[in-house]
Amino acid sequence: MSVVTRYVREKDLSDLAAVPPRAYVAFEGLDGLEAMPARSRIADGAYWFGLPAEDAERLPPSAQVRLLVDDGCFWFELRAITVRGVAAPIAPPWGDDALRWFEIQPERVAAWDYGRLRKEAGS
Repeated sequence: MSVVTRYVREKDLSDLAAVPPRAYVAFEGLDGLEAMPARSRIADGAYWFGLPAEDAERLPPSAQVRLLVDDGCFWFELRAITVRGVAAPIAPPWGDDALRWFEIQPERVAAWDYGRLRKEAGS
């Protein structure tokens, strides 16, 4: 049986990580599941996201989050990196005072690119 996969290595999407067109963060808030747009930075195995102060206050301490960085409009252009882990506030070394920044301690990282559908090795 052939297995077709859309999964790629995170390093295959280094351009997406370097200049993310869209990013969202989701977490369990006081009123249930919340998802909101965010700024993101991904570099050398580190994952950060920034939120405006009023949104950041809705994030519980040591929150379990999912960060999604994605690109593409049409099905065959869709590609993304998703990171699941615990978020902790940080003071960013890049000096962005407009947002409150958090670093994710990753538990799981996945990347996919529908434009690279292929047979999985060994199938």
